[in-house]
Amino acid sequence: MDSIPLHLPPDAEAAIEVATGNANASDKKFIDNLLSGYKWQLYVLNALQAYGHWGHIHPLKVRPQSSERKDYGDAYDIVIGSEPESQPCWFAEIAVKGRTRTFTTPESFPFPTILIEQLSTFEKRDGDLPDYWCMVSQFNQMMIFLPAAKQDDFKVETKKGIAYKTAPKESFLSLEAFLGNLPAPSTC
Repeated sequence: MDSIPLHLPPDAEAAIEVATGNANASDKKFIDNLLSGYKWQLYVLNALQAYGHWGHIHPLKVRPQSSERKDYGDAYDIVIGSEPESQPCWFAEIAVKGRTRTFTTPESFPFPTILIEQLSTFEKRDGDLPDYWCMVSQFNQMMIFLPAAKQDDFKVETKKGIAYKTAPKESFLSLEAFLGNLPAPSTC
């Protein structure tokens, strides 16, 4: 499932070692999920760069202790923009979510809706939404995108007692449709 290699700079590896040493079982699961999520962010960034789009991802930061969590959040997973000749300009923020479902196109997604994120996380964004969510299959590495502009179509669903913000299949964009919505890589 999660077979993408991850190469980290020594300072990130050291931070992970410190955090793991201070971690309880729940924190260790969080660190594992953080590393897995970061791999998928890098995967999506590399795919978008292969199509000629310039992008940026936050360097991986790991909180030394769970009590410091508020100081370690990122505003976005990926930003896409113009090539940084002197000063890059960013025109799309993307949040990346790994999914344990196989799909190749929006139409082939196996359910009528997709879980975007927990409702509590969505509401904490306080209207500061990414421009897109990218859902990437952890089984076949295919991607679908959800534009925040379609948020009027989003609903709330409860699964196993947890409320989630969801989007209907009709809101999904293929990689090609997503790329068609972006400005040309050289413009801003």
